[in-house]
Amino acid sequence: MIIIRNFCIILCCSFLFVAPVGADDEAQHFLISGICGVGGETILHYNTEMGNVSRIALATFIGSIPGLVKEISDSSEEGNEFSSSDMTADVLGAFAGALIGNVINERIEIRLKAGRKTASIGLIWRF
Repeated sequence: MIIIRNFCIILCCSFLFVAPVGADDEAQHFLISGICGVGGETILHYNTEMGNVSRIALATFIGSIPGLVKEISDSSEEGNEFSSSDMTADVLGAFAGALIGNVINERIEIRLKAGRKTASIGLIWRF
């Protein structure tokens, strides 16, 4: 649950930082979907027994959902239509995020230890 909460916080903060910068629409779609792809891969990495290829494919799908929902919502507005270039940016961003998430999650191990009077967090990078 903590991972999901942190993912939602990061996603909300990314909207605050990306939208005002004035980046073009495709860049915003790529970035937000990339963050969703990383989050999806991380959740799947620690909660399933899927292989890398299956996990990356599903994380790409998960990361593309927010963009798909936005495009469907936008297309229902008058004078607006479904943008295939935005959707392409969504899928590519989600795929890039899922790949990055997989590389990070395969190389980094996080250990949490709680003792009677102490607690420690260890971060291990596998070379």
